[in-house]
Amino acid sequence: MDQKLSNNGNWKGGRSKNNYFYTKQSRQRYPDRENVRKVVYRAVRSGKLVRPQYCQHSQCFETQVFAHHIDYNEPLAVLWFCRKHHSDIHNRRFDLGEETTQEQMDLFNKRFNEPTQSQQ
Repeated sequence: MDQKLSNNGNWKGGRSKNNYFYTKQSRQRYPDRENVRKVVYRAVRSGKLVRPQYCQHSQCFETQVFAHHIDYNEPLAVLWFCRKHHSDIHNRRFDLGEETTQEQMDLFNKRFNEPTQSQQ
C-alpha cells in the first residue's frame, strides 16, 4: 500500500515544505520571543551565558541542548534541555493544564525523578 503524499492520512497538502513562511509568521506573531532568543544567542557567543555540556534533566546525558525560557521578561533565566525533555515540558502544559512554569517543572521533576519499580 502506497503511503506517500496525499495517500497518507496525515497529509496536509505539502504545507510543511515552506518552512520559511511559518518561521516568518511566528516571528511576526511573537516579536518579543524572537528578541529574547537573540539575547540568549549573543550571551552564549560572548561567554556571558554558558551552555551546559548535558541536558539539565537529572537522568539524561544528551549533549545537544536547547534553551527553555521560564519567563520571557528575564531573557537570561533559561534551563537547558535536550529536544525530548524540552518537548516534554511544553507538552505537559497543554495536556495537564499547568498554569505556571514552576508547576510544570515540579511535575516534570516528580515524573522523571521517581524511582521505577525495577530500581527499587
